[in-house]
Amino acid sequence: MFEFFTDTYKEFVQGIDVETEKKIKKEEEKASRIIYPKDVKIITYVLAIIYLISAVASSVLTIQLKGFGFSVVATIFLSVLAILIMFFLSRKTKKGEITAIVLTAVFAIGLYGTIALSPFFI
Repeated sequence: MFEFFTDTYKEFVQGIDVETEKKIKKEEEKASRIIYPKDVKIITYVLAIIYLISAVASSVLTIQLKGFGFSVVATIFLSVLAILIMFFLSRKTKKGEITAIVLTAVFAIGLYGTIALSPFFI
């Protein structure tokens, strides 16, 4: 309701072009729009936590039974990636979300690679 009065004041007293200012503000909001919806973030956090729990359990068992090997190193690498994905998603910036998307792709490729290479290191 009072937007009319503030716009009139800005135009006539301060000499500011209100329409241009509103367009610039809309473009800035559009540029900083969040990529990840909230439910996708929740799913990502849950899956990362489940992966971390299973990674710790499998690493402990592998170290006890076979010793420190390829699977433990791969699990540590993928666990660090999962933690980084959660960290960058929690920053709530567009750059952080893009970084999280890239790290998610690296995580998926790394997980597939470790599954594909694991028969060679048994």
